[in-house]
Amino acid sequence: MLIRTLTLIVLLVANVGLITQAYSVQSELPRANLVEAMQQYNAGEYHASYRSFEELSQLGNSQVSAHLGIMILGAEGTDYDPVKAWAYFELAGEQGYSDGHAFAQEVYDQLTTEQQTSTAQALDELKANLIVNHEYDLPDEARAADLVPLERPAVNYPRRSAERRRLGFANTRFLIDTDGSVSTIDTHFYSHRDFKIATERAIQSWRYEPVAVPAATTVSINFTIAGRAQQDLVPYFEFIHESVWESAMAGNPSSQATLGFVLRAISNHSDEREIDEERVSSDPQWRDYLLGKKDEPTMAWEAVRLLQQEDGHEQGHALIAQLEDSESNVVQNILRTIKPYYQQ
Repeated sequence: MLIRTLTLIVLLVANVGLITQAYSVQSELPRANLVEAMQQYNAGEYHASYRSFEELSQLGNSQVSAHLGIMILGAEGTDYDPVKAWAYFELAGEQGYSDGHAFAQEVYDQLTTEQQTSTAQALDELKANLIVNHEYDLPDEARAADLVPLERPAVNYPRRSAERRRLGFANTRFLIDTDGSVSTIDTHFYSHRDFKIATERAIQSWRYEPVAVPAATTVSINFTIAGRAQQDLVPYFEFIHESVWESAMAGNPSSQATLGFVLRAISNHSDEREIDEERVSSDPQWRDYLLGKKDEPTMAWEAVRLLQQEDGHEQGHALIAQLEDSESNVVQNILRTIKPYYQQ
């Protein structure tokens, strides 16, 4: 019951936030809708809900994996199978779900000796069905990311936006050179140009401990103003209504990812802080690449990620070859930085 309660809470809060993880493309994306899957579950339509969640699990979302473990333990829409439930909890833990490993251990302790011997195979089978690969596929050096911040000056609230009482957000990916300096910055998702400029200006002066090879990462920053009333969130909801809601409900994965990002920005809105504390992830966000929007900067960021994998060098170099003649400053900056460290 404890597992069920915790996971459902996380799922309801996470909503459709599939944007926060790093992905590599292997095959066609599933068309299941996370919102619809939750609605089916809440309505007691367990067979339909299980099928939807099982399809969504190919995207590697940790909360989805944990929820499938719960449904299997409760025989909701599927047969009771404690070994498979263990595998989903263990997978959720590897994907970043904070209680995943603890839940897996709780199930494992109740398995028979024979069942325990089959757990590794069950986990391998789940991983084989993933469309996207997560951090557990990276070598230890890349997984640790070696990203230890030394200096990270705060992002200043843009004066013009502050005067106009404007809320906003910026999602910025950047490359950290071997000396720990930030060499390339690319803000690919933001609500207003003011927030893009303010975020990039701050990141330019960030410093990290030196790393063995150039590393890519992403920061998401939400800007709010102290004392703002809830109606000041209206621009966010207008954006959702006008731009993404209808297609997201129809199952469009790109719109669902965008909707998840905006909902997260709304949930992080605070009347007590002028700028929400930034959340830095050691994994770049490859939403555009995952969804087939292979613009050149995104391809370059993907090349960095692939080159950090032991088995990704061939794909990484193939992407670099396609980008040699790119006119994008972002692309050329990335290539200049990474080439000395990744020669074929």
